[in-house]
Amino acid sequence: MFTPITRIVIIFACMLAIVYCLSVGKMYPSFVAVIFMLFTILGYFFQGTVYLAFRQLRSGDVKKAANTLALTTKPNWLTKTQKGYYFFVLGFVEMAQNNLEASKKAYSEALKIGLRLKNDTAMVYANLAMIHHKQKNKVKAREYLSLAKSIKIKEHVKLEIDRLASIIE
Repeated sequence: MFTPITRIVIIFACMLAIVYCLSVGKMYPSFVAVIFMLFTILGYFFQGTVYLAFRQLRSGDVKKAANTLALTTKPNWLTKTQKGYYFFVLGFVEMAQNNLEASKKAYSEALKIGLRLKNDTAMVYANLAMIHHKQKNKVKAREYLSLAKSIKIKEHVKLEIDRLASIIE
């Protein structure tokens, strides 16, 4: 959720708080600062910058999302959910940069790991359909499109999938 620079600032502030609290003899606040610092450090390894990149992607800023996602240096260390969304965002970024094979690979990895929301899974299927359509593979495009339509999704996602379907069919 935080960028690495924000995490460093938080950790530095916690260290200052710990030193100050210990110098005035306050054990409980220094213990709280240590716990907060540990959660910030663990969050870097297990959460990365995926959530922040996902929010930037949802707001339409693909370039900023790509830069933020690149700050996650060890995607293998992420939790399962975060790893799935890491590849979800990566697929969108690669597709926006017209790297269709890399996008297809990232989306496939996201599906393999699993996504928390059905809407996101449907969007992955729809984007895979669009990639196959661009690669002139109509059979695979229709297959992924039918998978996207078979999922019970919210109306705004359904409208987007219907828009993509009108392009593909």
